[in-house]
Amino acid sequence: MKQSTIFRPVRDESELRNQVLASRDAVLKAHPVHVRVTRGDFSEQERKGLESEIQHFVAAELEQFYSQSPEKHLIAVSLKGLPVPDEARILIESKVQRMVAAKIPKGRGPLSVCVCGCGWPFVNCCDPPGINIRLSEICPVPGQPRPFWVGIYFSTEDVVAMRIDEGTAFNLSPNQIRVGLTVANQVTWGKEIQAWTACGSITLYADGSRPGPFFMIVDQDHTITLVFRKAKLFGVMTSMYHFDPTQLWPCLGGKSLTFIWDCDMAGCGG
Repeated sequence: MKQSTIFRPVRDESELRNQVLASRDAVLKAHPVHVRVTRGDFSEQERKGLESEIQHFVAAELEQFYSQSPEKHLIAVSLKGLPVPDEARILIESKVQRMVAAKIPKGRGPLSVCVCGCGWPFVNCCDPPGINIRLSEICPVPGQPRPFWVGIYFSTEDVVAMRIDEGTAFNLSPNQIRVGLTVANQVTWGKEIQAWTACGSITLYADGSRPGPFFMIVDQDHTITLVFRKAKLFGVMTSMYHFDPTQLWPCLGGKSLTFIWDCDMAGCGG
């Protein structure tokens, strides 16, 4: 297969941005917006007039989109919980994104803003799923010993060991957490840890055939909390617990956390 990745030396991010804009302008000039209305009870004159109107509208939208600074494209909007058709949801999300982008002061640097919408009786996508687990008993984390081990007994179903190390060995800043997941020998069904926000998540997965450990580094801008999930009936992955979002970063920011899923409800065997 032909390699499509291209590496070009640049002086800095500003030069790269200028190259992208120049390439974009060249593409738009070489490939203008084409519109074709193929259905509808229109005369030839009406059809051409409608196509021209759509063409100008799309061109104006593209120009407005590309004129925004790069950081404004980091605004994630999700209305997945609202009872609206997909086409309406996408339109509303786009308008909300523009509204938020207009409020961001220039020169503030990259920002990540997550806007979610939820509606009963649909899933509550604004709040993290599962049982809220407060961290008051271990906060602040004792300075010694290191590593510091904590046994987490989640309700009556699961037992997870949490190893806490200082993040200096991994060059972590206070707004980063290194997260690891592994399962004990007696645990065979799938387990997950999600770095969760309402607009999406990244996930670590482990099971009896792939016990780990697996690691990821998450940051505060893109992680509201950690969600613990496991396979239940028919292997369906289910969100079980999450760390209290108001306590995760004040308590564990800058730390390396390794979770060992040691037991679950099947007698430490599943």
